[in-house]
Amino acid sequence: MDWQLLGYKEYPFSVNPIAVNTIKLFTGHKKEIEVSQNVLQDKNIRLIIEGARGVGTTSFANYLKFFSQQKKQYFAPRDEISVEKNWNLETLLTAVISTIVREFDAFHAKQLKKNKIFLETKALAYRLSEAYNNFGITAFAFGGNYGKTKAITQPTFIPSTTLGYHLEDLGKLAIKLGYKNGILVQLNNLDVNVVHSEEHLEYLFNAVRDYLQIDNISWLLVGDIRPMPGYVHRIARIIYPYAETTIRFL
Repeated sequence: MDWQLLGYKEYPFSVNPIAVNTIKLFTGHKKEIEVSQNVLQDKNIRLIIEGARGVGTTSFANYLKFFSQQKKQYFAPRDEISVEKNWNLETLLTAVISTIVREFDAFHAKQLKKNKIFLETKALAYRLSEAYNNFGITAFAFGGNYGKTKAITQPTFIPSTTLGYHLEDLGKLAIKLGYKNGILVQLNNLDVNVVHSEEHLEYLFNAVRDYLQIDNISWLLVGDIRPMPGYVHRIARIIYPYAETTIRFL
């Protein structure tokens, strides 16, 4: 159909999540937005957003992070990080660092072109991207699609403690660039027994718990609720010890 004849530039019923250029189209969930934005006034936040697939949890998280960035509360990468099956701690931290580096390079290249800390982290991200690609994992290629990995055991190329130091440095850079509360990272795909086994997700968040508390880094943790006995709110139960607030779309 020629939608232009009806006054539209393109297909008007897209199911794509809210993006930075469509944030004004987001409506509803006023109570949830108020609660979340109050939480995000502070630093070092871990906020769970959970609901059944298709109800708009990703769009809601996108709205929060893009609104926060417009207000200079947080530097918020446009891409959410889709956490895939069998990722280990180092894989997750590498994806987070690579995403932040790419966004800094896109929006603050001039300010950071001579910054030694950023250049070292950027070089590390490229080396890790190449290493993972050579191993057959495409999640970290710059300009690629994050989260599309093979279901294989993930290798470890750099110790997690080293990756943590680089993540901490990126948070400090965000503060220097004028973002009041640092960086806001969005992790998607935290779907229990749909993408991840309960056992593996518990392992992953137990491993990442200390890194979720790195200064100047805040987290949106987005996952699925399965409306079946024994499955409801499992993501919150698994992650709750590491988060302050849970927003549920029932």
